[in-house]
Formats: sequence, structure tokens, C-alpha cells
Amino acid sequence: MPNLDLSVKTKRRTTFEEREEEGFGCWSVSRDLFGDDPGSDIHDFQSDSYKYFLDNVKSLTDLVEGLRQLSPFADDALAVAEKMNEKDFTKFKQALSGERRALSDSHEEQLPLFLKLEPLTLAPKMPRKYFALLIPKQFIIAELAAEKFNVCLGVALIQIEYASAELARTCSETPR
Repeated sequence: MPNLDLSVKTKRRTTFEEREEEGFGCWSVSRDLFGDDPGSDIHDFQSDSYKYFLDNVKSLTDLVEGLRQLSPFADDALAVAEKMNEKDFTKFKQALSGERRALSDSHEEQLPLFLKLEPLTLAPKMPRKYFALLIPKQFIIAELAAEKFNVCLGVALIQIEYASAELARTCSETPR
């Protein structure tokens, strides 16, 4: 996976209004980073794409770039990544690898064997400061909505943002 040079266009966070103005069909995510089909736009974005991204990202630069491509939906994760250094990135990737391994190895029938064979080498605990990287706050509700309505995560994120903006407008216009 190439180490992407941060482009001028993605060196800052993007607001929902800016994304809307550009047209969501023009909002694509990097195939190299997210493993999506060429030309995938945000409407096609899935939680599996984010998982692929975290599992395969090779550098702190690419981590920040990918999260900027998801701005404003992953800005809490982006804030964490922007504060990281290379040592933090390595620690995060090691903990992520351990988390993934522990989850895949800990099915109910395998857990007793796993604990017996590796009692002292359980997965490194994910430091709390990296939790936002594992699942950006906005992904939580959007993933539930996407599953309920059988749509892509990207569509759910966009619709929730529209609904939130409409609710905010309505509340600000309501006389007290």
C-alpha cells in the first residue's frame, strides 16, 4: 500500500455543508486505503471498508489521510490520529492486531482452549485514547440505522446528518 502524500484538498477537515455543496456523488474514498471498488463514493461506504482500512493502513500519514476523506463523519477519530506520533501509531496497530486475534480466537467453544494455551499472552489491551479510531462516534447510530433499513453505512451517515441539521433548524426557529 503506498504511503500517500497528504493532498492540499484533504489537509483540513471538511464540513457537511461543503460536502453537500460538492455533491455527494463526487465524494469518493481511496480504493488503496479502503479497499472499495474503483469509483466508490460515500453512498457505497460500508463498515467493512472501515475495518479493512484500519487493518491494512501502513502509516500514520495514511491513517490521517483516510480519516480526512471521511470528514466530517469520523472527525473524533481524526482528532485522535492528528495527535499521534509514529510510536503511538505502532502501539495502536499492535493493540488492534491483538484485539482482532482475540476476537477471532475467542468463540465460545475455542475460548477455554485459547486461555489454556496462551494464558499470559492475551491480546494487548487497546488504550482508551484510541477507542474513537476503532469506531467513530457517528458510525455507532448510523451502523444501527444502516442495518435496520438495509442500506450502506454511508447513506445512513448522510441521512442522519440531514435529519440532525433539520432538527437544529426547527429548534432554532421555534419561538420560546
